[in-house]
Amino acid sequence: MHIFVINLEKDQARRESIAKQLQDLKLEFEIIKGIYGATMSVEERQRDYADGKAKWRCSRSLVPAEIGCALSHINVYKIMAERQLKSALILEDDVVLPTNLKELLKDCSNVLDTQQAQVWLLSTASGYSRPKTTIRINKEHLLLPYQSGYFTSSYLLTLPAAQALLKDLYPVRDVADCWQRMHRYRVVDLFVFDPPVIEQDQVLFGSSTTSDIQSLAFLNYTSKIIYKARRARSILWEAGYSRYRKWLRPYSGTKLNP
Repeated sequence: MHIFVINLEKDQARRESIAKQLQDLKLEFEIIKGIYGATMSVEERQRDYADGKAKWRCSRSLVPAEIGCALSHINVYKIMAERQLKSALILEDDVVLPTNLKELLKDCSNVLDTQQAQVWLLSTASGYSRPKTTIRINKEHLLLPYQSGYFTSSYLLTLPAAQALLKDLYPVRDVADCWQRMHRYRVVDLFVFDPPVIEQDQVLFGSSTTSDIQSLAFLNYTSKIIYKARRARSILWEAGYSRYRKWLRPYSGTKLNP
């Protein structure tokens, strides 16, 4: 299975950390140059980011770190589509990998349906534990239908899923980890590992995206009112639109499991 690692060129310590882990596990990987949202030109933002659609989905403009993160993942989907890669593991550069990852990926390959638009979250998320929908990966791990969860630090996906996400998310109009919305819209079939196998090293590296959002903050009364108004509009719109997307799925073009 192909492994992509998303890394900002400036984050050398992160790149060295994830590279050493993968090399120690004797796993081949490809570093994908992440997009640093703060340095995007006006032309690049106009081409790659749809602010109006972001305000409908997220009730606000996305901050540069969010745009860059989303675009970095979208670029991986583009590469998968161009190369026709049947499946891939996408990692962000701040994760801690299990020592048995190589064996675990082999177990996953035996179960992953590359003909379906599937995304498997390997980090912390919640799933539905039901006998008829639970899939056993190996003796230690189960695969559960997605219930809730965020993060794009580590996930498996198929080519149909990459194509569906690319079609729905580009130009950027949502955060990278909009799994809840992709689930509601039935863009992809989402699953989670139980227990999770990969976590972010927040102690060592932290999150630049989180700090960027906090710095955006709504600094005055007027901006807070505008955000709340957009939020109310988005909730009402989402209530109807999500049902339309869930059952008609006009954009993904993929055949999903019921």
